[in-house]
Amino acid sequence: MKVLFSLFLLALCVACGTSPEPPAEAAATAAEPTPGLVQTGPLPERQISHEIACTGTVEVPPTDLISVHARTPGQVSDLRVLPGDYVRKGTQLLRITNPELIPRQRLLLETRVQLAAARRTLERQNTLNAGEATTAAALDDAKSQVELLNATYTGLRQELLQYGVDVDGLEKDGSFQSSVGVFAGSSGYVHAVQTNQGKRVLPDDELIVLAGTDHLHLELSVPSREVAALAKGQRVTFRLPFNGAEGEASIKQLNPMVDMETATLNVHCHFVGELPDGIVPGLFLNATILTGERTLTGLPLSAVTREGEQYFGYRKSGDGLTKTLLADARLWDDFVAFTPPVPAGEWVTAGAYYLEE
Repeated sequence: MKVLFSLFLLALCVACGTSPEPPAEAAATAAEPTPGLVQTGPLPERQISHEIACTGTVEVPPTDLISVHARTPGQVSDLRVLPGDYVRKGTQLLRITNPELIPRQRLLLETRVQLAAARRTLERQNTLNAGEATTAAALDDAKSQVELLNATYTGLRQELLQYGVDVDGLEKDGSFQSSVGVFAGSSGYVHAVQTNQGKRVLPDDELIVLAGTDHLHLELSVPSREVAALAKGQRVTFRLPFNGAEGEASIKQLNPMVDMETATLNVHCHFVGELPDGIVPGLFLNATILTGERTLTGLPLSAVTREGEQYFGYRKSGDGLTKTLLADARLWDDFVAFTPPVPAGEWVTAGAYYLEE
């Protein structure tokens, strides 16, 4: 009996020396993140220096894009220019040969002689009429003949001048011309030559296109989502693609309608200051519009998570948090701006990473 009692005391002592297991709640608390890593509050705002990246082209206004035509039918000769050449106003570009110009010049000279004779006849009739030695009908006929020949002469002279004939030289020494020059109506670069030596052309045919460079401008295509930030007078910077040269422009006009096919707005800009070398019509440019500072509502990067191209935040909902897609989210350095719901409420403003674990 003493032996059994001793064994019972030994077993009781061993049982009392064993440590109890901790409760399950305490173990879970140890696995939670350190308090303060996840913070909540109202949506913060940030002042952003807003810049709009866009593309554009250097263009010539319609008033400086000049089509060159011949004023008379004929054959192209003495073609002197190539695309890319710079020409000054009045420079001869080519000549048009037309033998049919000669009969018109001969008719002008003949009419000129007839007009001089008719004027002498009218003078005699006036003298006779003063002495009552002629009839009123004869005097009227003389006047009518002068007026008729004068109209014919004046019309022929203007016609030949329009063709480019040297009428003064023709009347002075009888120098007939079978060809006339075609001249540049304005200074600029030869954009296109659409004829060739020996080609027969009509006045309707476009022979050469000149592009003036005195009024170059910049046409930008701006994404429609940025339209609200645009205003006349805003500064634009651009960089040439081939040499890195930079320049400036300013917004002068905004198209009132967005292009539905491209979802862009056309913005008309004028260059400011001296243009960098290499600016030519048709050149494609990357540009930046400086719209000034804007106040944006959003969340810091530490308060959002990203899934593909979408950003999510955590909005307080009662005692919990709701993962919410950020509408129209855009990244500005370490700040994600978006369009908040109404009312905005409170959000997780730091530590979103720990909520994803």
